Amino acid sequence: MELIRALNPLYVILWIALGIGAAFAYMWMITKSASMMQPDSTSSLLIKMLGGLVGRLLGMAILIFIAIKMNAFYGVLFVIVFSITHFILVLRVALKKKSQTPPKQNEEN
Repeated sequence: MELIRALNPLYVILWIALGIGAAFAYMWMITKSASMMQPDSTSSLLIKMLGGLVGRLLGMAILIFIAIKMNAFYGVLFVIVFSITHFILVLRVALKKKSQTPPKQNEEN
């Protein structure tokens, strides 16, 4: 119970906002990286994409580390809010993409 009593409501709001913001930023970076992919990709493009991946992972690791250092609950809260928001964003993109693809027509001879 000491873990819960030590919580500051402003920090709870901060970590919720950071979780939501991180999910949007993560999704934006992934979308940007995916749009850069071409069949004839050069090695410099692959290096940029790999750098983006490492940057995203390091950014998340730093945020989770800071949250846990403040209070373990903030770290858990951040991860849960990030995961839920990221899931909703991925679902939204998938549904948008599904609605944009034309339906397949049966070709009967």
